[in-house]
Amino acid sequence: MQNHGVLIANEAIHCWKNRSQGGLILKIDFEKAYDCVNWGFLLDILAKMGFGEKWCGWIKECVSTVSMSVLINGSPSKEFRIERDDTVLFCNNDLEELSNIKRILRCFQLMSGLRINFSKSSLCGIKIPHQDVVALAQDPDVGSSGRKDGEAIKRVAGEIQLVWGQTHLNQLFASESADLFHVYLQNASVCGEEVGKNPKEFFLGDTIDKRKMHLVKWEVICKKKENGGLGVKNLLIQNLSLLAKWWWRFNSEPDSLWVKVIRGKYNLDHNCWLPRMPTTGKATNLWRDICNIGEVSSCIGSIIQEGFRIQLSSCDSLNWRWSSDNHFSVKSVYNQWESSGQTGSPGLEVLWKNICPPKVEIFAWMAVQSKVATRSVLVGRNMILEGQSSSCPLCSLLMETPQHLFLHCQLSWAVWSQILEWWHVQWVCPDSLDAHLRWWMDSKF
Repeated sequence: MQNHGVLIANEAIHCWKNRSQGGLILKIDFEKAYDCVNWGFLLDILAKMGFGEKWCGWIKECVSTVSMSVLINGSPSKEFRIERDDTVLFCNNDLEELSNIKRILRCFQLMSGLRINFSKSSLCGIKIPHQDVVALAQDPDVGSSGRKDGEAIKRVAGEIQLVWGQTHLNQLFASESADLFHVYLQNASVCGEEVGKNPKEFFLGDTIDKRKMHLVKWEVICKKKENGGLGVKNLLIQNLSLLAKWWWRFNSEPDSLWVKVIRGKYNLDHNCWLPRMPTTGKATNLWRDICNIGEVSSCIGSIIQEGFRIQLSSCDSLNWRWSSDNHFSVKSVYNQWESSGQTGSPGLEVLWKNICPPKVEIFAWMAVQSKVATRSVLVGRNMILEGQSSSCPLCSLLMETPQHLFLHCQLSWAVWSQILEWWHVQWVCPDSLDAHLRWWMDSKF
């Protein structure tokens, strides 16, 4: 629901900005929530909303402890404190309406024990002069009755700039848990390159001041291990796969508030099973990117188009062909992308048997593909200094290529021969490391 709230807020702000009449956004600050909230009231509300007894028990355990940790690859992470989520309310540019909201919040406070700190709450205006917003925030009147509530909203934020993919909304959604930096809500077209930049730089060892030599293409690194890669996630494709989940939710959650908002705003009738752009008017960048995933990656677009199919019956339903249970999953989209256009690389699987440290496995993987920084590679990249020889430093007879260094050099050949002699194996030196690896797999030692 939190992520749906971000989408609804984005659409509401966009709607106000495209109309002559603006509105107000009130961000509520709850004071010492974990000290004063009535947990019995909260758990009763969760039960009334349909949450199971076991799930409610988990929530009770979480909120009654000081800190939490999660298991990552079977090991507990560093403990962290639970943070509160922000609550955001929308209303028209009207003092009476704003005062009524404050009355309702006070009733909620009395029932739940959750105190609202209006002095730390924020008020933001959309297409409303800043001085008018300040006047509304500081006016203690509750309306025409003349009664006073004793507290004014002291924080006034500047008008929100609705630029999707950047952080202008962070002045409204200030907590980390409600921040717009959820991968599946990022602007695919703007963040496409940036999404994969940090892991790429980390893996390849690049820094701001220094760029290391890239011996293997990033596209190869992101392939499955059985297809000749390292199995590193392509975050751009993962991001698009996560965005595609909105397609499934659009049909499977017809009664959700966010679906009703989208259908109402863009005039999409109930015969529209999947997201689509409005025929008239402009859509938000967020909704446009959800609808136009195929513009960022034609492959992902084809997977989505071919994946959704209508099951005709007495009650028609939408199925997902790439999962065995006909239900959409982000993993199925990513797996389908991995399997499309990728061929296997027989022989390389022997490298990933966990019989040596990962660093050695990766070096062997690079060596088999002739992607190590031998002198022949450096010559091809114009990285040999003047006066330096490109010959093998072990024998000084031939150029140092990966095949020569690891197989054909006299010293290397002697090492291989001695090892195989210990096992009483007769061999003929192959012409490449790849052929040597295949021979090694087929041999019965």
